[in-house]
Amino acid sequence: MSIIIFVLIYFKQEWVKDIDINDVKNRYLLTKSENQKKIKTESGADITTRGRYYPDSSLATDKDPPLYLHLSAKTEEMIKLAIVEIKNLLEQADAPVHTPPPVERPQQLQQLQQPQELVSIY
Repeated sequence: MSIIIFVLIYFKQEWVKDIDINDVKNRYLLTKSENQKKIKTESGADITTRGRYYPDSSLATDKDPPLYLHLSAKTEEMIKLAIVEIKNLLEQADAPVHTPPPVERPQQLQQLQQPQELVSIY
């Protein structure tokens, strides 16, 4: 009688996505560790900055690729959530900043309207 033993080996399934950010306007936001930690917390995906920044990305080589984000996660959903977080971060950076209209201060206006005496230093 022969005994056949089957061994089940679990291979860790990992989802991976690389996102080129070399030419992204606000790439510095995506490389900050505090923002990457926030993306990881929100999505569960690991995020790493790789490559090198090139002002002209055509100068990049296979050995030294242009700047990119490397995402890895246990599920595809985590990768998708990380991508959403990245897009949200970039959209917030591009949103126009609302500046309130200046408040008129009568005293300052009066001081500015008064003639100033010129003093010579010579």
